[in-house]
Amino acid sequence: MALVTTTLSAAITASAESLTVASATSIAVGRLLKLGDDWAQVRLGYVTGSTTVPVSRGLNGALPQAHVSGENVTHGDASDFGDSPAGGIVSIPPMRVVRCFQYAVAGAIALPLMGEDLRVNIVGSSALAMTLASPGKELDFARLTITSSGGADGTVAAHTVTVTAGFGGAGSGYTALTFDANGANGIELQAQNGKWVILNQVDGTLTKVAVSIA
Repeated sequence: MALVTTTLSAAITASAESLTVASATSIAVGRLLKLGDDWAQVRLGYVTGSTTVPVSRGLNGALPQAHVSGENVTHGDASDFGDSPAGGIVSIPPMRVVRCFQYAVAGAIALPLMGEDLRVNIVGSSALAMTLASPGKELDFARLTITSSGGADGTVAAHTVTVTAGFGGAGSGYTALTFDANGANGIELQAQNGKWVILNQVDGTLTKVAVSIA
């Protein structure tokens, strides 16, 4: 896809996490934006056709800058930029945002946004059945840490987390993680090529309490 240039419809600060452009033509999740020496990337959650664009900033180690209304915004795929920094575009901001969620009822675990890592804690003394959608490729390298810490009374339950496509894309037989009910424990995952890859198991006990794949 070719480079497209539009302009800012409103000034943005160096800490802004979204920008407003005059035209949304060709803007899509994962597309790279260049404003002067400032690089950004369209985040997951962007609504096609909207001129309000959520972005991850500080790509390739560049410090985000303030920009004035009317300034040019050039956007395209990484391969479209012949003047991109040495080594090409790296879609991992040097300081990643970490969001934290706690779940006390069964349901779907939120996915991280582009450029973010996510920490999730499942609480409750009765087992909760949680689901986790497969990540899009735009989330490559995002980390998801899931822990089970028990309810207010300290009782830990055998919570489950199910990924329909299977962890690591392994499919049937590798779709559900079951947390050990003998103590607080957890697991760390990384999004890679549309799959959740198990990296390692983490827990807060001296004796390792393993999370098993059911």
